[in-house]
Amino acid sequence: MTDTEDIFGKEMSREEINVWIEKGQNTKIGNFQEFLNDMIENIPVSYGNVVYSTAIASSTIAHILSSHYGITGFQAGCVQWEWIRQWGIFSSEVGLRMLNYQDMCYPQHESSFTTISKDTFERMQTFCQDRIEKSNQDYETYKETLSEWKLKIIEFETKYPDYKDSPEKYEQFTGGTQEEWNEAQKRRILDLNLLQ
Repeated sequence: MTDTEDIFGKEMSREEINVWIEKGQNTKIGNFQEFLNDMIENIPVSYGNVVYSTAIASSTIAHILSSHYGITGFQAGCVQWEWIRQWGIFSSEVGLRMLNYQDMCYPQHESSFTTISKDTFERMQTFCQDRIEKSNQDYETYKETLSEWKLKIIEFETKYPDYKDSPEKYEQFTGGTQEEWNEAQKRRILDLNLLQ
């Protein structure tokens, strides 16, 4: 027995789960029962697969209804909370709370957080540091690319000093649409034939 199998059957891989998610997102109300039957017949019963197939079926019907009614992001959040409450796993008489610790990176969410565990704090530091480093790398790449393009512009303007006075003369050097490109190619061939 492997890590992805239990006494019931083979666990789905992340790729297989994603395929079912995509199928669910493309399911319409008229073929929902067919989609459900397909899942029941083709997803092996296993501890993990029960979780994923139930979640996929639930989100599929949510997609179908939200497409029918139209739904805002706020309403979608309310649906999520209603689903949690009605499923009954997390019941509370004083309320529940879900936190996205990434929000700690943004000052406007300060009021959502009071204390966190040391492990979470360390993960947050790593997450923020990675973001800062990536942002710095992206900025350096941007500056290098910008410098390269500035040099190309200077080279072009040096080579073609009349560009700013008559840019239409140089439109043939732009790609444009495929149709415009083909038309420009025909004109070039015609011009070459006239020169001969």
